[in-house]
Amino acid sequence: MSIIEKVKDIITGVGVGYFDTGIVGEYARYDLYMDDKDREVRKSALMAFTMMLGTWHSGSCFSFTPQHLRKFDGAFDEWQWHEFHHYIKAFVTHQQAIQRDFPVMYAFIVWFFIHIEDERTLTYEESFPELDTAWCARLRQEVLQPNAAIERPSMKSFFIETGIEPFFISDLTKNKD
Repeated sequence: MSIIEKVKDIITGVGVGYFDTGIVGEYARYDLYMDDKDREVRKSALMAFTMMLGTWHSGSCFSFTPQHLRKFDGAFDEWQWHEFHHYIKAFVTHQQAIQRDFPVMYAFIVWFFIHIEDERTLTYEESFPELDTAWCARLRQEVLQPNAAIERPSMKSFFIETGIEPFFISDLTKNKD
């Protein structure tokens, strides 16, 4: 199944439940596609990452589990985990192109990064001891601090940028934001 098809499974229900859907799709290393040559593949990878952070922020799903807690999640059988450090590294590395090509998803991702950490009152390094502190520092210095006042975009703008069909009349693009 292609990345685009896998992401279609993840976004099912977003038009109705926004980031509260808690849907988990088929595993893929979406971080590897954040700089793909194909715009649709890049968009799909970023949609998946935006959904992962959005559902984490809403508390409806946790795509990222620290390595030291995985044994308590019943993960003794084979399970592929999304490694948070891969996503941090990919986002920091490609942030300028992401901001240029997908400004709404960029804003959502940055906003989620800031607010997840603030609301948890633990740094990402405290929650995920396996994280490379140098990449966390780069995330803060290059992305989060310069965007500290970023506002959360509207779901309508997310639907427009991603092409997701909204459920609610108020989210239709013909209405004003």
